[in-house]
Amino acid sequence: ARGPAKGGIRFHPEETLSTVKALSAWMTWKVAVVNIPLGGGKGGIICNPKELSQGELERLSRGYIRALYDVFGPEIDVPAPDVYTTPQIMAWMLDEFETIRRHPAPGFITG
Repeated sequence: ARGPAKGGIRFHPEETLSTVKALSAWMTWKVAVVNIPLGGGKGGIICNPKELSQGELERLSRGYIRALYDVFGPEIDVPAPDVYTTPQIMAWMLDEFETIRRHPAPGFITG
């Protein structure tokens, strides 16, 4: 691998594993072409964020991090916002990651 994975997290009602895999591959090529020492990655949750309350979005975002905590981190996978994910969602994810880790992790997430 070229380095930690870099790519967005998507919240979309029609998200599929095939789409996430394809976008992850594209991200791998995008960072390689410009010689950025990262791999590609994507993540997704099948949901319609337009139909969720702020509380539901927060629980979903934090639950995503709890479920996948072991595959995230500044040296492993650095997620970012993508389709229907916002700076607030990224902030909840960062907060949950730092809560589990028990110390600040500013390089964990972008956006």
